[in-house]
Order: sequence, then C-alpha cells, then structure tokens
Amino acid sequence: MKVAVTGHTSGIGKACYEHYDALGFSRSNGFDINDPDRILDVCKDAEIFINCAHGGFGQAIMLRSIFNLWQHQHKHIFNLGVDKVSLASWELVHPTYSVEKLASHAMCEELQSMPRSCRITNICLGHVENYGGNIRFKNIIETIDYCYNTQYEIKRISIGNGNSRI
Repeated sequence: MKVAVTGHTSGIGKACYEHYDALGFSRSNGFDINDPDRILDVCKDAEIFINCAHGGFGQAIMLRSIFNLWQHQHKHIFNLGVDKVSLASWELVHPTYSVEKLASHAMCEELQSMPRSCRITNICLGHVENYGGNIRFKNIIETIDYCYNTQYEIKRISIGNGNSRI
C-alpha cells in the first residue's frame, strides 16, 4: 500500500512516515498544506493519506483538497488532531492550535456527510508522547492499521489518557 503523510519531519507524522515508508510532505521539503496543489499531484496514486501537519487552518484546507481528489475513489483519508485536552496542553504547541485542530474535525464531519467512495477517519488524540503524554506513536499507527483493515468505516475514534494502560 502506498501512503502519504503531511508533517513528516517530526512527531506523529515522522513516525508514520518511517513506519509506512511513505511519501512525506512538509515545508522542509518544499510542500505547504496551505497550498495543497503540489501535494495532490504527487500523492494522487497513494491509497492512504495521513493528514497530521498543522499550519494555521492548513490542515482543514488539505483535508478538503484531498477529499475533492479522492471523493469517488476507494481510498482512505486519516485526519489526526486533538481530543479534549487541557488548554495548557494545547499551548505546548501554540495558542491557536486547538482551534485549528477543531476546524479540521469539523471539516471531517462535513465531508463524511457527503456522497463518497473514500473512507474518512478522524483520529482524536489525547496527550501524545512527544509532549510528555502516554499515547505512543506505535499506538496511533496500530489504530490507523486497524481502521484501514476493518470492513467497516470508522468515522471517529478517540485515543485518550483516562485510565489508560498504554
């Protein structure tokens, strides 16, 4: 399977990029999710798109753009964002991070309500290991694999920090 990942130079994106030997897109290699046309051209043959880079509202823009390309194809789009975590955790990244990620969640819900052949899974994360949390990158990758390989579309899945034994 051919996988494409945004934000492939750090954190979750890097872990997915390395695990899947994926196509990687970030500003460091000349790609910007706020201007998705070049990304779309390169990843049109991929089967899985993992949308985890953030840059303003670029994640929502990228999500809409890949959906427009893949809407009538049997492919799978994964959108990664935050679940209900404290404002202090969001501000580890930057002060508007939560609003940007929530915009991508809202975009997922809108696209999931449209006629389509592609699957869209919104993965909502609690506190992840690169910011001191107990959700490991390997757990996120296992979740992506599970959602991709099941016969049913999983529209939203949350990986939280509650009484987790991860």
